[in-house]
Amino acid sequence: MAIKWLDRGFWVSKHFYWQSMGHFLWYSAKHRSMTFFSAANPAIPFGGMLDESKEAIDHLIPAIYRPKTVVYDPLTDLINQLQTAGLTYPIIIKPDIGLKGHHVYKVSGHTHARELLESLDMGRQWLLQEYINYDKEYALLIAKWPDTQKTEVLSLIEKKYPTVTGDGTTSLKDLILNHPHPYLCKETVLNRWKDKWTWVPDVDVSVTVHSIGNYGKGASFHSLMRHIDTKFCQDCAEAVEGFGQLYFYRMDLKANDQAAIAAGNFKVIEINGAKSEPLHIYDKCHSFWQNAKDIKRHWQILSTISELNTAGGFELPSFTDGMSALRSVREMLAS
Repeated sequence: MAIKWLDRGFWVSKHFYWQSMGHFLWYSAKHRSMTFFSAANPAIPFGGMLDESKEAIDHLIPAIYRPKTVVYDPLTDLINQLQTAGLTYPIIIKPDIGLKGHHVYKVSGHTHARELLESLDMGRQWLLQEYINYDKEYALLIAKWPDTQKTEVLSLIEKKYPTVTGDGTTSLKDLILNHPHPYLCKETVLNRWKDKWTWVPDVDVSVTVHSIGNYGKGASFHSLMRHIDTKFCQDCAEAVEGFGQLYFYRMDLKANDQAAIAAGNFKVIEINGAKSEPLHIYDKCHSFWQNAKDIKRHWQILSTISELNTAGGFELPSFTDGMSALRSVREMLAS
């Protein structure tokens, strides 16, 4: 049985959180504001650190990179909504305000979609989104300097979905139950594959059992930092040139390979703002001390960009507004 507190990713997450808290307090004192990060992305409330709307952020993305997305209306027939939006199954259902893959689902038909939507909290806003059928999923952390407009790639990873590999004797159900990733929700995965529990995959046959690219859903993160060079940064700068007033953000995207990203042949699943982690730190090829240096640089850049935008006239939200947004996030995670 996989135990979460023995997992390296558990400790990397704690490392990022506690070191970030130290940097946050330091830069809050320096900026004389506990909402200084809001200036990192003027187009997003609180810079994307708290309860930002994914649907609103989608409109900052050029249409060429944007998957078809519609806000679900519980008072309108689901089939009509999908047809009007040009959506076909499979689709992604996710909250408009979310965090760490919380309540993100891939559904393959009307029955599943209706059952799921009926079980969700309709006091919140939900999105129906096109499932992008590119081969791979990546996370790309971008910094754009407001004064020079220079764009830098701070982090690049490939997300790999949880898979099981057949040995010719073990059933799919047992392969899933024996999967080593401690954050894979096996109950959910087993329910998805319940019609094939007794199937015995042949030797070396791989089965992708879940397709949400989040560590907390069982995905693994593989660093591509060694591939970041001047040309890749230039190519990325050209691709994201029309991305509104975004200066510090992570794109979760799908593409067939890394060359396709550089060529602008990708779709953005979603954008995370100032709360973005440099996800390459989850790869074991990066040491504790290297991660500490990268986290420090991460906050230095976030602070500098915020300072430049504040100097340019951006007004920071009040502490009271920030606390109200924080309470909203906690309520969302508790639901």
